[in-house]
Amino acid sequence: MNEQEQDDTLIVVYISESNEDEVQQIVEKIEIRFQQQLNKGLIDIIAPAANYYSDMDMSWQSKQNLDLAYLMAYAHAKGVFYVQLVDDIMTRRQFITSMKRFALIKSALANPFHPSRNVLDFCEAGFIEKLFKATELPYLITYLQLYYNDMSALDVLTHLIEAKMCRQVKKDKLQCQHLKAKLWQRFNSNLFYHIENISLEDKLKLQLGGKD
Repeated sequence: MNEQEQDDTLIVVYISESNEDEVQQIVEKIEIRFQQQLNKGLIDIIAPAANYYSDMDMSWQSKQNLDLAYLMAYAHAKGVFYVQLVDDIMTRRQFITSMKRFALIKSALANPFHPSRNVLDFCEAGFIEKLFKATELPYLITYLQLYYNDMSALDVLTHLIEAKMCRQVKKDKLQCQHLKAKLWQRFNSNLFYHIENISLEDKLKLQLGGKD
């Protein structure tokens, strides 16, 4: 991220742990490694209260939905756009600029008479790397809370879009897909690379090495 991108961005780090000691350990690591970014307001760190999860034996999918709802509820009033990311990715240079430009173009071209619940997709896999207008997040938060035990986050999002766009043509799957495509639009190149089973230190070495 260049200086302009950092000035335009807030990174919210959500620590999805219920054990307070584990949360504190992660916070301390972030504070040591990214003290400058924390001081300038680029990074916020949040974690749910220990009693946030109603059932500690719930599935990872149910927990993920509750985590997403919590994170979105915190973030939705803090910016114009919201992007869901994970911690095992590398990014292209100026990825913020590319995403913002794509979002602004799609907003400018949108039909004002169509519902505004757009999804801009930067990754076809799962719920990650999807961009929303921050003002639209309360609808998605409500659906995540309603169906957190019944669907994956991606299925919840799909259900929300279909409920809005396909009510009149629900028996016509082809027409429904056509209507969904108007709201759910994909970026045509990769801005992110997924790197699993690699430490934070090794990620930073790759980034400093100039991966583009």
